[in-house]
Amino acid sequence: MCAHAGTYADVTGLPVCYPCPNGQFASATGSTTCTACDPGNYQLWPITAFQSWPLASAYVASAVGGTTMISAGGVTGTDPYMASCQKCPAGMYQAAAGQSGCIACTAGTRSAADAATTCDACPLGQTNMGNSTTCTGCNAGYYADATVRICMNRDAASGRWCSFRR
Repeated sequence: MCAHAGTYADVTGLPVCYPCPNGQFASATGSTTCTACDPGNYQLWPITAFQSWPLASAYVASAVGGTTMISAGGVTGTDPYMASCQKCPAGMYQAAAGQSGCIACTAGTRSAADAATTCDACPLGQTNMGNSTTCTGCNAGYYADATVRICMNRDAASGRWCSFRR
């Protein structure tokens, strides 16, 4: 049985507990499988702590009173266990389950809260540079329409220049 949440052993009596793959977690000890992170969340194996070892050898198992214990190859100061997923921060989103990262909102869109599954379009006349939680109004003489959510100084469809439009 695996002694740490975030690890699993999918075969009874297996001498090694494996860390959950990227995009998955195991919230309890003794897990036999890992669960995919919900949309709006992610989990990434902390490869920088273990990049010198192959994944399977990063964890050393030992039997203590019939319980399989694992250690992270002697590395200290880092918690390698995938016990929960992380929320995508505001300004980013993740639409799919089981992912190892979040996607930045594009220019003209935003996500105001953590764990977003989509980005919302900025209101007409507002925009941003992307990866943002807010939208701001266009400067005088510029506008942002429903098609192109960036501030422009002319009507791209007709080629007319705008003197002021908000």
